[in-house]
Amino acid sequence: MKTNFTLNSKKLLLAIVTSFFITLSSKSVAQTITSTTSGGLWSSASTWIGGVVPTSTNDVVINGTVFINNSVSCRNITINAGDTLVDYNTSAVLTVLGNITNNGVVGRNVSNYYNEIDVKGNIENNGIWKPYKTTLSGVSMQFLQQSAGKRFEGVWAITDTNSFVKLNSNVVFGGNENFDLNNDTLHTNGYNLQVDEMGFYDGTIISDDTIYIKNKTKIWSYVSFIGNIKLTGVFNYSDGNVFIGTLTNQDTLINRVSNVLTIKGNIINNGYVLRDPSDYSNVIDVKGNIENNGIWKPYKT
Repeated sequence: MKTNFTLNSKKLLLAIVTSFFITLSSKSVAQTITSTTSGGLWSSASTWIGGVVPTSTNDVVINGTVFINNSVSCRNITINAGDTLVDYNTSAVLTVLGNITNNGVVGRNVSNYYNEIDVKGNIENNGIWKPYKTTLSGVSMQFLQQSAGKRFEGVWAITDTNSFVKLNSNVVFGGNENFDLNNDTLHTNGYNLQVDEMGFYDGTIISDDTIYIKNKTKIWSYVSFIGNIKLTGVFNYSDGNVFIGTLTNQDTLINRVSNVLTIKGNIINNGYVLRDPSDYSNVIDVKGNIENNGIWKPYKT
């Protein structure tokens, strides 16, 4: 009787284990959901091969033009080359719990709706990136990577105060918008950061590399720069900016309001340190040494 009980127990255990692995295997197969080449609304079953609308547990592949018509989520998502992910006449949010790889277009409808891509993992952009807003909401390290000749556009924000964002390639931001660092940190990680008409504010940038700035109208405010940074381009600054380390200015430093630019280290000027032509008074407060090889005309040093 004892032997039969043991044998039956083993059979039951084997059946449970087998069932578990069959279920696990089934879930793995169903993990990735791919759109049809004809695309359609995200919420429509006909948009997806197999007729299943993706949820937060699914990886997604965009293989056509898919319209986000309500707030949705997925795990990881890849947009294939030549394909498009865009909002559909609504202010919807796509939450990506993992990583997003864009080889096509992540865009915004031509209407005035405000779509948002909320990413908790990493972003790799090899295509066109133009949603209204990109949010980085991971609770740990997030990486930004970009192919040569590409750029990130739209409004950007970091929303989790535990976030730490690192570049994983040279990166270009542009589009005449702003990047809210939200008291978090962007680390260039040995790569170059280029900013075309975008203002950064409220946070920290760590870099021992070159930051290229092509700003004529956008301003930077309350940003702490840590490291030995070389600035190339026109740096329009407002209140609260601090450089901790040696700042090498290759082009133009100019204030946009009456303020103090603090340099807790040395400054090497190979370009222009100027006062706003609207007669706003600016102060350059230098804790270290000044080497001037260019034009030095702030209101006060």
